[in-house]
Amino acid sequence: MKKLTVILGIVLTTLNTLNAQTITQNEIDVMTKRPRGVKFTKYVDSNGNEYKIGDVLTIGNGSNNNHFTYLKATYLLEEQFINPSVVGTKIIIKRIRVVGSKRNGFKVHITSKLQGVFTYVFFLKECIDSGEIIGKGYTSDKALSELKIAKDKLDLGLITQEEFNKIKNKLSKYIK
Repeated sequence: MKKLTVILGIVLTTLNTLNAQTITQNEIDVMTKRPRGVKFTKYVDSNGNEYKIGDVLTIGNGSNNNHFTYLKATYLLEEQFINPSVVGTKIIIKRIRVVGSKRNGFKVHITSKLQGVFTYVFFLKECIDSGEIIGKGYTSDKALSELKIAKDKLDLGLITQEEFNKIKNKLSKYIK
């Protein structure tokens, strides 16, 4: 009986792993229909940053006069107003889905694990672009700011042209 339980556990784990997938922003950009029945465990954005189930993200500032436009909180499946005091709160990715349609386009939708009494739901790209979620990479403004600082250091002779070029190559993919 124990052997049967162990074998069944191995089979279920294998099937679950086979069903688990990675989705990239490039795949989403050319998608013509929404994937159904696919369990995404990892999303790779257009800059190569990876977001996996279990990763911790930080809530940033609201994008509309400190009010949140893209980040939503739910309590018992009902959407709730998000208080600006949640800035800095850590949330854990529980689920990664692709939602949308061919007409409106497809987006990565994230559901967080329960934080207190709330579950946070959001479209990852929009929240990162607006600063409502602090992503793993750089925002366009942050990358530009760091590049300007590096340029000032180069002009002052504090870093070499080679060091500046490395920084520029690293940051330029984030600047829009």
